[in-house]
Amino acid sequence: MPKHFRTPTPEDAANLQILLLKRDRIHDEISRFKFWFETNNLSTSASRLRVRLRDFVRIKAQFDEIHSQIEALDDATLDLEHARIKLYFENAYYDLCADVEDAIEQKRVNTSSPAPQGNAPTSTPSPSVQLLPIVIKPFSGIYTE
Repeated sequence: MPKHFRTPTPEDAANLQILLLKRDRIHDEISRFKFWFETNNLSTSASRLRVRLRDFVRIKAQFDEIHSQIEALDDATLDLEHARIKLYFENAYYDLCADVEDAIEQKRVNTSSPAPQGNAPTSTPSPSVQLLPIVIKPFSGIYTE
C-alpha cells in the first residue's frame, strides 16, 4: 500500500527526531545488556540473571510503541527500511533473551545434579559388617538372678 506523502510540520520533524533518539537508546540498551551478560554470565547466579532479564524484557513494548510512532511520522523513509530496522531489533532482542534463558536453565541443571570432581577418589561400596549374634537369657522377673 503506497504511503500518502504529506509535508511534515516543524513539530512533526522535532517529534520524529526525539523518537529516533529514543529508538537509538533502546538499541543501546540491547548492546549494554549483551555486554553485561557476556562478561558476567559465568560468575552470576541464575536468580540474578532472571531479575535482569525480567527488567530487560520491557524494552520490546517500548520499541514497538516508538517504532510505530516513527513509521506514522516518517514519510521520507521507505516501509522496507522501517521493516529492516524492526527485524534487526527483534533478532537482537530475541537472540539475547534466548541466550539468557539458556544460561539460566544451564545453571539450574548444574546445581540440581553436581558433576563428579576431577581427581576426587571414587569410593567403592564396603561390604556390610556382620556382627555375632548376642545370646540373651530369658528374664524371669526376679531382680536377684
